[in-house]
Amino acid sequence: WRFNFACQKGDKRGCHQLGLLYVYAPKPKKDTDKAFKIFVKNCDGRHAASYFMPSWFYDGGISATIDAKKSLDMITKSCDMGYGAGCAEPARAYARSQNAQQDVKKEQIFTQKACPNGYFKSCLEAEKFYKRATDENYKKPIKIFDVSCERGIYEACCVVGAIDQNSLKDDKAAKKYYKNAASQRAKSPMKTQSAALNFSSG
Repeated sequence: WRFNFACQKGDKRGCHQLGLLYVYAPKPKKDTDKAFKIFVKNCDGRHAASYFMPSWFYDGGISATIDAKKSLDMITKSCDMGYGAGCAEPARAYARSQNAQQDVKKEQIFTQKACPNGYFKSCLEAEKFYKRATDENYKKPIKIFDVSCERGIYEACCVVGAIDQNSLKDDKAAKKYYKNAASQRAKSPMKTQSAALNFSSG
């Protein structure tokens, strides 16, 4: 594998991709023990995505002892380094009391971090934190959803359109976003969503 050579040369991205290959490769090349060691070593090189992956091992007891606290700590570190998926996972954990005590405030903090760090689905999840917001406060969620809308998530365009129409009473702006939503959905709803979610990989 070419990633093996890159990793040996000290390329952190190459090491991360090599770890993923060991995780997802069909047998007999699949080797979660090797993958876990690669990810943990890569954390020393400050590779954000590699901080995210060990959490999966600690959470499921795969090639590592189950440790919910360590799992959450690793994910949180990846978020601190700007890895969007690493912000989305703690948000879910705090929402569902999974590996963490339920905490709506922390859920909101991590959800709002995930969006600008490339995990655009979190822009939509952030909507619930603004349902009771005043018209003036809608400026912030519109900015958040705009990022997702521009990346091809048509639901985000609908959210902005609804805010413009129902809260800000701006039918002209709403029509623009609804038109954009229709255009995005027509292209390929599954493709645009998966592309946005994959933005933060690697």
